[in-house]
This record gives sequence, structure tokens and C-alpha cells, in this order.
Amino acid sequence: MTLSVSDIIRTSVNFLMPGSIMYQNVYHHIFDGIGGVSDAAVVADIKQWADEMYSEIDEDISVSAVEQLSSVDRVEWSGTEWEVVENIGVFTPEITQAEAGHISANQVSMFITFKTARPKSVGRKFLFPTPEAHQAAGVIDGDLLARLVSFADDAVNDITIDVANVLHPGIVRTGENQWLLFQVAVVTDLVGTQRRRRPGYGA
Repeated sequence: MTLSVSDIIRTSVNFLMPGSIMYQNVYHHIFDGIGGVSDAAVVADIKQWADEMYSEIDEDISVSAVEQLSSVDRVEWSGTEWEVVENIGVFTPEITQAEAGHISANQVSMFITFKTARPKSVGRKFLFPTPEAHQAAGVIDGDLLARLVSFADDAVNDITIDVANVLHPGIVRTGENQWLLFQVAVVTDLVGTQRRRRPGYGA
């Protein structure tokens, strides 16, 4: 099945971190254009986008992290919640991790916020555990901050499928049938905390 205008795509990018803790970032995009593109083309372009985006910080990702099968799905509003209604395809990220030194605990991560037009609705991405060499007392250094800015810039850019079809990034509002486009990404020099990455808590 090919995408139609205003279809919403959910991409789950997955890695396995040290300690067998699942790393997962979920992204949403809305389809805009004239249609007529294959599911395979959509997945291929999303994979390319993900590979290029995560490559912005590959030198900060532990060599112990392992790429996992990731999924691209279409979601719809059921009347009460957002549900996956169709699998578009799968892919495995391909990056070259280079951080061989000490990293922070799994829940202490690089962090980006994505603003929308609705002040209380924001996207949040907790990235990989912060390399100890690039942070002190919860503050990251300028080199890592610059790489996070490049990652964030990739994340807020459209994914071009072809000349006439694009995917715009944003979020679906929890508990509401509402789509919100990303307006801007906010990156600070403070680390984030993702509690669910504690051992035994999952993604």
C-alpha cells in the first residue's frame, strides 16, 4: 500500500546498549505530496535519514552498542488513542560507533527538545549515554554540543522521498487526534535523565 497525503508514519530506531538495555527513539512524520511512492522507497529514505543523523554523533556512541531491527509503521487515531495500523517496512541502522572510553550510566544521556506551536506539546529525544570524556558534573563540552546541534538539525529537516513527496517531522498529541509540526530544536549543554533505561526497566 502506498502512502496518501496526511498519513502519519511512526519510526522506531533501536539499539541494544551495554547491560542488555534496549535503546529506542521514536519519530513521527506526516506525508505530504502527490503519492505514488512505494513502501520500499519510503523505508529506504527513512533509513538513509536515520543513518546520516546518528552518524553526526557516532564518535560519541559506545562501541558496545549494537544496531537492532527498526520498524516503520503507519499510525491512525482510533477514536481514543493512536494505533499502529500497518507496517511499512523494517531496516537496521548502519553507523560506525567510535567511543571506546567510559560512558555514563545508561539513564544519563544526551538530550534534545523539539518545540511545536503548542507550548505544552514538545518532542523529547534521549540519545545515547554521555561519554565521560565530554561531560563533567552533568555539563557537556562544546565539541559534543556542536555534534548534538548537527543531530538536531537533521531531525527537524524534512525527509525528501522524491521531488514531489516529503515527510515532515512532528508529534502526535497524546490522547488527542492532533498532529503538531516541529518548529525548532533546542539543545543545551546539560545532560538528560531517562529513567526507563535503568537495568530492568527497558527502553
